[in-house]
Amino acid sequence: MTKKEIAEFSAQKLAFIGDAVHTLYVRNTMLTKKNANMIELSKNCNKFCKARAQQVAFFRAMEIANDEEKQIAIRGRNSSIHHRAKNSTIDEYRHATGYEALLGFLFLTEQKERLNIMLDLGGPNYVD
Repeated sequence: MTKKEIAEFSAQKLAFIGDAVHTLYVRNTMLTKKNANMIELSKNCNKFCKARAQQVAFFRAMEIANDEEKQIAIRGRNSSIHHRAKNSTIDEYRHATGYEALLGFLFLTEQKERLNIMLDLGGPNYVD
């Protein structure tokens, strides 16, 4: 697929892939950083994969995103959402969807360096 074809995917499809990429990144990072049991690993991973944390990552990403990346993230944020995760507001969920759409786009277009930068903004490696 071309970059143009991928950019034309619905924001929901990009977010679907982005969610999986982000979750795998967080789990892999936690696994290599923590010498913890499964309950602790799961609890720590959930902290970074919830909508509230991804909303923060969305705002961090927007500070360094180029025009194309901003367009994808905003399209994800503005997409029609018919549900939301429990324990999150609709605003948190919308921003999380925007962040996930950006990750999905970067993953599918094989922009690995940019993807890693954006993933770090929403994971355990981020240092404020």
